[in-house]
Amino acid sequence: MRAIVVDDEPMMLKSFLRLSSGIEDLQVLSTFEAPEDAIEFVKKNSVEIAFLDIEMRGMNGLSLGDKLLSLYPEINLIYTTGYSEYAVEAIGMRCSGYVLKPANEDLLKAELDDLRHPCTGKEGKRSFQASAIPWRIAGRRRSMPGL
Repeated sequence: MRAIVVDDEPMMLKSFLRLSSGIEDLQVLSTFEAPEDAIEFVKKNSVEIAFLDIEMRGMNGLSLGDKLLSLYPEINLIYTTGYSEYAVEAIGMRCSGYVLKPANEDLLKAELDDLRHPCTGKEGKRSFQASAIPWRIAGRRRSMPGL
């Protein structure tokens, strides 16, 4: 699974890389402090998952997610944020997940197990199914009607 991570705090990017290093099949292609740089990267590279902070300088993560979806409608957006108040808007954008900081490896793995758009694994086969999508906020499963 090819992913990018966008957060305007360098320490959070380092923390994410540390947490995600043990997740099999997750390949973090690049990290970005500037949302605009992430947009340019997605224009030129195949990305299946974008982990996005929400409160960032310049452009917030919801706007960034909207721009990424316009470039690649099947990109999986997983918001990693310290703010629970954006969850309804993010879910309304049909994101694949929402993780409250501080995250841990188990929460990241759980979100990857429930991707909206399946990704291909190492052998070129789809490694995840997106039939029923349970939502997790801070590690708790939530059912969303109509999804």
